[in-house]
Amino acid sequence: MTVARRHPGRKRARSGFTATALLDSKLHGFRPTGPATASRQHSFDDGSSCVIITSLGHSSFLVETDGATLAFDPWLTPRLDRFWRRNLVSERPASLPHIDVLVISHHHCDHLHVDSLAAINRDAIVIHPDAEKLPVHSGAGMGYKAIPWILRELGFERLVAVKPLQEVGFRDLTITALPSKVMFPEFLYLLEAQGTRAIFGGDAILHPKTEAFFRDRRPSIDVAFIPSHSTSPAAPLLERKQAADYGLFERRCRDAFDTYTDLFGAELTVPSSFGWRVDGIDAADRFAWVNRKIFPFTPLQAHEALQERGNRSHLPGPGDRFVLSAGRPVEIQPAGHHRPDEVAESYADLELDPDAAIPQFRPGSYGEAAFEGDPDDLVRAVLARLVGTYYWSRHCASPRPVTLRLSDGNGLDVDYALDIAGGSFSARPAKGPPAGGYSWLHPSTLKGLFDAEILFPNAFGLWVSNDNLLTEIFHHPSFFVTHLRRRHAAVPPSMSRDEPDSALPAKREMSA
Repeated sequence: MTVARRHPGRKRARSGFTATALLDSKLHGFRPTGPATASRQHSFDDGSSCVIITSLGHSSFLVETDGATLAFDPWLTPRLDRFWRRNLVSERPASLPHIDVLVISHHHCDHLHVDSLAAINRDAIVIHPDAEKLPVHSGAGMGYKAIPWILRELGFERLVAVKPLQEVGFRDLTITALPSKVMFPEFLYLLEAQGTRAIFGGDAILHPKTEAFFRDRRPSIDVAFIPSHSTSPAAPLLERKQAADYGLFERRCRDAFDTYTDLFGAELTVPSSFGWRVDGIDAADRFAWVNRKIFPFTPLQAHEALQERGNRSHLPGPGDRFVLSAGRPVEIQPAGHHRPDEVAESYADLELDPDAAIPQFRPGSYGEAAFEGDPDDLVRAVLARLVGTYYWSRHCASPRPVTLRLSDGNGLDVDYALDIAGGSFSARPAKGPPAGGYSWLHPSTLKGLFDAEILFPNAFGLWVSNDNLLTEIFHHPSFFVTHLRRRHAAVPPSMSRDEPDSALPAKREMSA
């Protein structure tokens, strides 16, 4: 079967289980132009209308309906940053047509990828989570970034912030935002279009309100893209030591995936997200061990578990397409960039190995530049930036030993004992393991973080720590603001528009 395209007047989508008025009449001023954005209708050979979902790898998807083109969490580049890259890289780089609606699940850089967003037309409507609480700059979720600020800084203006259980109607489709059980704004999304339903799970962890939503309404789901895991042991990556119980992480991830699978009951389930691996751009071989320590439940293992249970499943490769039509099984159209065994092998290479050795941390061997300057000045800057933080306040109330070790692999190897509340330090030659709460890194890495040349989440592998000292400083938005403005000057919208704010999609709150 092939998917044919035809251009007569499109069919109206069937009503979903939540009725929201479509907004074609309100979008009178918005008309995409050019061959990539021309009005089109996707259909089977017999004329049945269909929705096409293309996997762009990881948790990124292109969705084409009769009336709109959407992108979910687009990450289009081969490499995310200096430490992470795509698990599978296609010979043909991912690119997108004109996008009508851009949908963002949360702020993490593999879902809100700035370089990829910069390549998308700026007149796209952007649906994103609304921040209902004040931002938290440290702790769970690798910090918090102001999503609307980032989008506006890149030149996007048509922003639609949604709260949990809100529904957005646009042309021939409806999107429902369902909450994730995390400490920052994050959603999974239910898309309804042309009598079909698809779930885009992102990294979401099941929230009681989301569970109640599906148990109460029991919608029929055509395809569910479910994260194969959303938690991984931190000790190997952050402290370079073995986790206390790798089996616990695997059980949690398997249980979470099984719960999602049973809850959605989709005709087709696709293990999604975590389509990346660690591969340091400056010293790839020295980070390969990490891939055997941080994936307690891979997409391949999730795929195999689904097959054992008798569920229909597919392990996607980049470019694979999923064709949805009301009343029909989902058709899978492999892109052919990679053979199925290549896709499977790429994930088998990431399977957790509790017995794999963890090498010692060796600053100076990961491509760091030579440091020029006085390392004491960096320590003074650390103490100055901590003043007024939660970390500083805790030490004012209850001081405890903290060590900052700076090593360059070329003679500099110093332990700085920090008096956080007093703002002072003492230095001594480093000997043995660092004492108390510690952070250990190359001075050039620390300077690069202060200069916002590299972002803290992008510096994994260049430091080890059992303490929140670095987190407390470098999760502060000021570093991200500086970094983004240095890399991406604001770009005006690619198309002018005359329609008022009322032209944006309508929202409606729902109860669980």
